[in-house]
Amino acid sequence: FLMIRRPPRSTPRQGRRQRQMCIRDSTHPGNIIVYKELTIESQSGSASTIIDASVVDYSTYANSYGHGINYAWAETSDPGLLKNGFMIWSDNVIIDGFKIINADFSSSYNRGIGILIGSIHTTYAGFIPWNIDQWGGIIPNPDEPTPSGVIIMNNIIDGASDGIYNWMSNGNTIEYNNIINTLAVGGNGIQCYEGGTDNIIRGNTMDNIAGAGISICGAWPDILLDCSNTLVYDNTVTNSNWGIQFYNMGGSGVEAYYNYLLNNNIGIVVEGVGDATVGIAYENNIVGNSQYGIINTCPTGMFIEKCNWWGASDGPSTVGPGSGDTVSNDVAFCPWLDGSYPGGTCIGGSVAHNINKDIWYCCIQC
Repeated sequence: FLMIRRPPRSTPRQGRRQRQMCIRDSTHPGNIIVYKELTIESQSGSASTIIDASVVDYSTYANSYGHGINYAWAETSDPGLLKNGFMIWSDNVIIDGFKIINADFSSSYNRGIGILIGSIHTTYAGFIPWNIDQWGGIIPNPDEPTPSGVIIMNNIIDGASDGIYNWMSNGNTIEYNNIINTLAVGGNGIQCYEGGTDNIIRGNTMDNIAGAGISICGAWPDILLDCSNTLVYDNTVTNSNWGIQFYNMGGSGVEAYYNYLLNNNIGIVVEGVGDATVGIAYENNIVGNSQYGIINTCPTGMFIEKCNWWGASDGPSTVGPGSGDTVSNDVAFCPWLDGSYPGGTCIGGSVAHNINKDIWYCCIQC
């Protein structure tokens, strides 16, 4: 990095004193390892400060035995490990205002990631400084970081295998990023994989995503993990395979609201071994999705999808009564908005009004 301000610069954050780096406008090597609490921000924003993930910024870390990260092994044996933008192993890291390019690796999963939070089990164990032993190898039972308090904001990620990947980590915020043109292997815009609770995904824009714009899930193929209290709101996903995926979710309190899911193959996919009632979706605009507005294939539970706009005042189609986007079985879609959010009113399909609570219902005994 070429810095215009060197750490430590103390700034208050959640009662702590945070080291801060401001990076000059230029194109910089990628594969940047962040293993201390740190704010890394661009000088002028993501249009001018570029991280090229096809080039390695070699860490100068060395342990007390003089050994550092074994880049030569990765270059020969697993080059996809060296196709990432940022890799975050510490709590309370902020990445703000970069454009990340060339974070692509089409040969295998969990490589080619714009910004990675957490080690994905031992996949990146050799890039975590405290996992290096006195011979330059990896210690037995290496640490697998799952950072919290991380904020990823105001970044552009173009052409990654996965845009932003949050692995088993809790309490992180991913906001106001623009992710475009992901590859088919990996393929998600923003992914919270193998669980993770109390994460916030808001204000992001995704276009031409090969997988899901946003994926909140347990583990493949049928491992149910806690995703409680994950909030997905104010995001826009367009021209992609899926808008939002909920997969093998355990826990409760997962919510998707105020999102724009437009012109995808499917707006929302609810699937896997969990109960569909873990999550709900409301006050979203779900319009122009060619296959389904929403499909639920979970073995149990109705997915609650009330007060959404389906692109037609008479509601969703197929299982629904209207001409809007298609809904599948096992989706509670009534009532719906009679116009697009935020202007529509949630009275579509309703037949009864609880005057005391000002809530409309789709049957008298609901």
